[in-house]
This record gives sequence, C-alpha cells and structure tokens, in this order.
Amino acid sequence: MSKTKEYLDQYLATRPEKTSQKIRSMIDRHEVYDYEEKIGKSIFEMSVDEIIDMMKTFRRRGAQKSKLSTKTYDVICSLFRSFFSWYIDEVEVIKNPFNSPEFKAKYKNILTDVRVIGVTKESITKAINRLYSNENRDYAEYCEAIVRMAYEGFATTHDIVFLKESDIDILRRSVTIRGREHLLSSKLYELLISIHNKEEMPAPRGVFAMISFEGSYFKFPTRESFVDVKREAVFWQSYISRLFRSKITPCFDSTVSFRDIYIYGFYEHIVRKYGREEAERMILSDNDGRVNMILLDEADAYGVGENLSPTQLRKTVRQCVFPDR
Repeated sequence: MSKTKEYLDQYLATRPEKTSQKIRSMIDRHEVYDYEEKIGKSIFEMSVDEIIDMMKTFRRRGAQKSKLSTKTYDVICSLFRSFFSWYIDEVEVIKNPFNSPEFKAKYKNILTDVRVIGVTKESITKAINRLYSNENRDYAEYCEAIVRMAYEGFATTHDIVFLKESDIDILRRSVTIRGREHLLSSKLYELLISIHNKEEMPAPRGVFAMISFEGSYFKFPTRESFVDVKREAVFWQSYISRLFRSKITPCFDSTVSFRDIYIYGFYEHIVRKYGREEAERMILSDNDGRVNMILLDEADAYGVGENLSPTQLRKTVRQCVFPDR
C-alpha cells in the first residue's frame, strides 16, 4: 500500500464518517498513486511543479477523458491543504505547498488547462453518440429521451414524472408543460411514444419492467419484485437525477446538468426567433430597456426564471452558454 494512502486512512479516521466519505471521494485518487510511482516520490516530497503536474492528470470518476471543473479543483485543493496540515501536526514538520504563493500562482496553469465550455448542439450530439457506444440501444434511447426533454422545454424532473398523455398534442406534435406549449422534435416525439409503449427494457443490471407513476405518460424501468411497490413522485424524480449524473453527464466533455441543457434549449429558442447574432447581443450586452422587455417576455413564454430580473436571467444563460465571457 502507498505510504500516502496509509496516512490518508489515518487522517480520515479522525474525521466524522460522512465527512470522511466525502473527503475520500475527492482526494483518494488513483492518479495520485500512479504519479507517485511514476516519479518515485510521495506527495509530501513533491515540489510545487510536480504537484501541479499531478493534479493535471485528475479526471472525473468513470470518465477518463473528461477533465474536472474549476469548482472541483478548488474543492480538491482545499481538502489537500487540510490533509497536509494534519500531516504536519502528526507526522513531520514540512512546508504546506498548498499555502505557498508559488502554488497559488502556478495553480492558474491547471485552471487554464481545464477545458471550460458551455453546452452546444455539438456537445449534446456527441454525448448522445457516446450513450449509444456505452449502453444497449434501448437504454441509450431512454437516456437520449431525457436529454432531449431537457433541451426541448422540460425544466425539471418533476415535469417528466408528471407528464400526462393529455399534455401531448398528436396533431401539432407538441407538449404542454405548466400551461406553456413546446413543440417537439420528430426524434423526441418518436422516443416518447416508443418508451410509453414498452412493457420491459433491457438495462445494465437485467431486464426491467416498465411502469408509470400514477398513470403518467413517461415510464420507468423497475425490477419485477418492486412493480407493485408504491413510490412517491420524489422517488422517480431522484431516479432521473441519478441516471443523469451516472450515465449522461460523463458523456459530456465538461460537467453538464439537466438544468444546463434546459437553459441552453431556451437560448436556442431565442436564436430561432431572432437569429444567433441578435441572441448573443441580448445575452451579452449591457442592460437595454427594449432588450430587457423582449428577454423577459421570451423567458415567461418559455417558462424560464420566474421572478428573475434581466440581470439574473442573463447571468443564468451566460454561465451555461458562455462560461468564459
């Protein structure tokens, strides 16, 4: 066992169980031990440059080619700083590299190397293609439907769980969500019908029965032994959220949430109505009375950001679509 891992285990034993689990999930990383073996040093012997190089190798769990977000790197640095402080108190007195001005300056090299991108049509298409490479076709289609629902106007998992057949207009190929009509793409329309008509579905852990929540239109894969178990709506909302985090987010090249895709769908709605150049100006420009009114009207029609000011609405869209601007 790596000496560093032994010390980490000792350190975590001093922390509350839940805190220990969270810390371990962030810094008990195979990349640390791989890098130690590569250069023949423990992390406590590394220079600042070596620690920086080591941290550049970090990837999201289960997504080897997907880099960490800036926020995640910040959390990891904070946890390593505390781990080093414990080591200094309990093992030997050394300098804590995570407190040094040199580290703080060179840490920017990690952040500039992080591929920070917003959601794009290309990233959504790429993620869907990866789903089909990673999962069987039925399960990939199920995940694709969830991605497309977020993109085409479903603001929350609640909207999916409570979707009724009466909410779907067959002639217009549209869906009514919270009193607002959203046109569906041909692909999503076909996926919704297919999933609704399924009685069972092959999944990673066996063939599951497909059931709905209190007659809802969208169905959920369930083990036969749990088909007759009554579940609350929040259970199925959590199921979708977990599925998104475990199967869908890793298929993107950056950390993307259900909400991010929904906000990007709103932005593309503006693009379709006003053109990309005007849409970018509406989101990126300084406050303008006329533009503010248009933006708020479109947000209300789409169902985005109730009670948000124009500034808050712009910030929300910028963080998703233009994270570096």
